[in-house]
Amino acid sequence: MPQCDLYDGTGDPGEHVYQFQTNMLLLQVSDAVMCRAFPTTLRKAAHAWFKSLQPRSIYSFGQLSDLFQKHFVSSRSRRKNSASLLNIVQEKNESLACFLGRFNAATLEIDNLDESVKYTAFLRGLRPTSKFAFSVNKSPPGNMKALLEKANKYIQAEEYLETHRDRRGEGKPEQKKRSREVTPPEGKSAKRPKRDERRPKDTFNLTPLNAKPSQILHEIKDNKALQWPDRMKSRPNKRNKDLWCHFHNDHGHTTDNCGSLKRAIEALIKRGQLRKFVAPGDGRQQTPPAMKKEKIEKRMREVHRVRLEKHTPEVCITSPPPNKKLKTVPAATITFSDDDSKGIKTPHDDPLVITIKAGNFDVKRVLIDNGSSAEILFHDAFEKMNIPTDRLRKMDTPLYGFSNHPVAAEGIIALPVAIGTPPAQANFMLDFVVVKVPSAYNAILGRPALNRLQAVVSTYHLKMKFPTEHGIGEVKGDQTTARQCYVTSCRSKNKEALIIEDLREDTKMQRGEPVEDLVSIEVYPGEENKTVRIGSNLKEDTKLELKSFEELKTHLSSPPLLSKPFPGEDLLIYLSVTEVAVSTVLIREEDGVQKPIYYVSKVLQDVETRYPKIDKIALALIISARRLRPYFQSHTIVVLTDQPLRKVLMSPEASGRLVNWSVELGEFDLQYKPRTTVKAQALADFIVECTLPEDPPQLVISEVTDPWNLYVDGSSAVGNSGAGIILISPEGTLYKKSFSLPYLRCLRPSESLYALQEVHEGICGQHLGGRTLAQKILRQGYCWPTMQKDAIEFT
Repeated sequence: MPQCDLYDGTGDPGEHVYQFQTNMLLLQVSDAVMCRAFPTTLRKAAHAWFKSLQPRSIYSFGQLSDLFQKHFVSSRSRRKNSASLLNIVQEKNESLACFLGRFNAATLEIDNLDESVKYTAFLRGLRPTSKFAFSVNKSPPGNMKALLEKANKYIQAEEYLETHRDRRGEGKPEQKKRSREVTPPEGKSAKRPKRDERRPKDTFNLTPLNAKPSQILHEIKDNKALQWPDRMKSRPNKRNKDLWCHFHNDHGHTTDNCGSLKRAIEALIKRGQLRKFVAPGDGRQQTPPAMKKEKIEKRMREVHRVRLEKHTPEVCITSPPPNKKLKTVPAATITFSDDDSKGIKTPHDDPLVITIKAGNFDVKRVLIDNGSSAEILFHDAFEKMNIPTDRLRKMDTPLYGFSNHPVAAEGIIALPVAIGTPPAQANFMLDFVVVKVPSAYNAILGRPALNRLQAVVSTYHLKMKFPTEHGIGEVKGDQTTARQCYVTSCRSKNKEALIIEDLREDTKMQRGEPVEDLVSIEVYPGEENKTVRIGSNLKEDTKLELKSFEELKTHLSSPPLLSKPFPGEDLLIYLSVTEVAVSTVLIREEDGVQKPIYYVSKVLQDVETRYPKIDKIALALIISARRLRPYFQSHTIVVLTDQPLRKVLMSPEASGRLVNWSVELGEFDLQYKPRTTVKAQALADFIVECTLPEDPPQLVISEVTDPWNLYVDGSSAVGNSGAGIILISPEGTLYKKSFSLPYLRCLRPSESLYALQEVHEGICGQHLGGRTLAQKILRQGYCWPTMQKDAIEFT
C-alpha cells in the first residue's frame, strides 16, 4: 500500500482524505478496500474516533470521509482574505528573497486574489529604506509580473554579493562596526554582551518540559500545526560545523539548544497541544505576585469610570491623563444631562451629523463614525472646496467598507479643522482620505480624530464633548439633517416614492354589488354547508351550467392518486389520439374500481400529424411500451380500443413503420380487447386534449424583386415523351428541372471535379462504377452535360 502520513486529529482532515484517495487511486482498489485501509492512516485521537464507530454503520468510503471531516472540522485550516496580506512587512534585517518567499506563501492561502491587491500589498510591505523599494517607487513596474521579474534580478544580485563577501572573508558593514565597539566601563549605561543579546527575551516564560526538545521534535515532525523556521541568517563559514540542528536542517548549534524549536513547542502548548510533554509542577520563572498585583491595580486606575447619578441621569466619564508628547489639556469630567437632549425628538436611532470648519469652509453633513479607522472626504465636497488636485498625496492602499469591493483612494489631503465654538474650540491639522463614491454625507470623522480630540460622543443626546484649554467644548448634531441623509441613502433615484396609507384610518374597499337578489343553491344534495350563491333572474340552463362548473372545480381540487400494481396482476391501457397529440393511461382494477397507475402523452411532430388514425393509435402504444417498459415486462397488458389495432399490426400488407412497431411489441404479453367502459378512457381523452402542441410554423411570404429566367423544352415520339425546364437565378446560376427529379444545379468543370471527389469518398465508397456515381450526384441535385463520361473516367 502507498505510504500516507498518519493523522492524529491536529491537521486538516480534508487534506488527509485527499492524500489518501490520491494514493489509493494508483492501486485501483474497490470502495470496500479503501474503507478497510483508511484506519491504518490514523493514530491517537483519530484512531480512537474510528474505534468508536458502530459496527456495520459504514456503507461506503464517501460516508466514512464525510463523518471523518465533520468530526474533525475544528482542525480544518481556515482560508485567509486579501486584507491579511497588509500585515506582511519586510523586517529590518530580512533579505528580499526571504520576504518574497513569505509573501508568496501567504498568497497561496487566499482564494480569488486580485492582482491589483497583491501588487499593492507587496509594495506596502517592502522596507522603505531598502534599495529595491527605492527602485520600484522611482520606476514603478506597473503590474505584478514585471514586479516579480525585477525582484528576481535584485535577489540574484544580493546572492552574488553575499557569495563574493564569503569568498573574500568580508563581513557586513554592521558586523564590522559592531566588532570595533568597546565595552564601556562598569557603572555606566553599558550594553550587554552579544551572548545575552542573542538570548530570547521570553526564555523565562517557557513551559518546563519532561523530555528533550530533540525527542519532542521527533514526535511532532508530522504535525501540520508545527511552524518550521526560515533558514539561518548568519554566514555558514562563521558557524560551528560540528553542531547540527534537525529543526533548521543546518549546522551551527544542536537541536536541544535551538531557541526557535523551543518557541515553536511553546506555541503548540499554548494552543492546547503537547500536554504530555509538560513537566508536572510549576518550575518556570514567573512574575512575582506582588508585581502582578501592582500592574493590575495600575491598569485598573487607568480605566475610565462611568457613574450614574441617583436623581439626575448623568453619564460621568473621567478623561485619561494627557500624553506628554501632545499638548497638555487639563483633566476634566464630561457629563451629559437632560438639558443636553433638549430639542431632540425621542425615541430615535439617528446618527450624529455635525458641521465643522475645514480649509476655511463650513462643511455640513459630517458624520461622526467611531467605526471608521480614517477620516473621509468625499469627492463631491472636495470639488466644491476648489482645492487643487496637486495637493493630494498618493495613497496605494485601497479602502474597505463602502461596498463589497475595495475602493481606490484619490489621495490624502491635509486640512486645518476647527470644531466647536470659541473660546472652547479645537483647532488642528487633519489628514482626509479623498474617495470618489456616492454618499449622502460630505465627510466622515473616524476614530483618529475622536481620539485626538479626546472626545466623548453621546448618540442619545446627539452631542459630542471634548476637553480644551478653555473648558469643555461641545458640538450638537442636527437631527433633521441626519434624517434627510438617511432617506437619501436608502431611496433609489430610479424608483418613485411609495404612497403610504395610514392603516389606522377606517377605510372600506370598494366592491361591486349585484343588481339582483342572490339565491343559495346546494352543490351536493343533502349537504347544506356546501352552497353557491347565484342570481335569481338567471335562466335554468345557466344555473345548471354554473352548478356543473362548481362540481368540476370540486372534482379538480381533489385529483385521484396514482396506484401501485401487484406482481402478476393484469393491467389495462386506454389509448386516445387527436390531430396533434396522443396519450395513454395505464390502470388497474380493484373491487370494480379502476385506479390509474401512470399516464403518457406526446405532442406529434410535423410528419407524425399526417399519419392515419390507426397509425397514431399504434404510435401511442409503442410510446407507452418504451416509457413504461418495467410495467410491460412484468405484467400482462390488456389493450382496450375500438380500432382493429391487432389486425393492422399482424397484417402482412402493413407499412414498414407498422412492421417495425409490431416486431418491437412482440416481446411483451399484449392482449387486445374491445373497449367496454369509458371511465378511464375519459381520463385519456382529457390528457390528450390538455396536451398543447407547439406553436405551428408561420408561413413567411417574401417578395422576390429580382426575376428568374425560365426556359421550357419538350419532345414526343411513338415510344415515349419528355419535357425539360431550365431556370437561371438572378445571380446567374443555371438550374434544370425534369418530371421526376428535383431542381438540378449545373456545375462548372472545376466544380464538377470537386463533386465527383466528394460524393465518391463520402457516399458511394471506393468500389462503385461510374454510372452509379453519376446517379448519386444526380440525386444530390447537381448535373452537367458530360456527367456520365466524367464519372466513368474518374472511377
